[in-house]
Amino acid sequence: MDTAAEVDRGRLGDAIHACIAAHLAMPDRPLEPDEVSAILERMGVAEGIDAQSLHGQLEAVRSWVAQRWPGAQAMVELPVQQVTQEGQYLVGRADLVLRTATGWVLIDHKSAPVGSSQWDSLAQAYGGQLAAYREALQAASGLPVEAMWLVLPVAGAALRIEPR
Repeated sequence: MDTAAEVDRGRLGDAIHACIAAHLAMPDRPLEPDEVSAILERMGVAEGIDAQSLHGQLEAVRSWVAQRWPGAQAMVELPVQQVTQEGQYLVGRADLVLRTATGWVLIDHKSAPVGSSQWDSLAQAYGGQLAAYREALQAASGLPVEAMWLVLPVAGAALRIEPR
């Protein structure tokens, strides 16, 4: 999916993030293409990305989640907090957490327009964040995190992150 070079990448990422969260938050009522367009307009990035193309990627993510983890309960923007063993205070929000019959799946989405040659470095860069969220979620729930993923809607890819 193409994005305009002159658009503010941070605002565009926030808008894509908002669209993914809204699309997945209500399983029985995903966003319609005109609603995606309205979110992009409100966030001032409508010229930076084609709403119809983004809607197609939202549907692809939704379908992938439903097929890979049927019956999983999706939670968007789940607050994560923990004091680590080192005494550090972890505060964040997990983009998407799936509650499966046997544990959890953590999914983080990044809107970077990166090619496949950059995927390994992207996975390395965000693996620590997902590992920290994994530790907090497991400590709070007593259930295992079974998988961690980075979803790249602009690139049209999903990368499995191996535990550190």
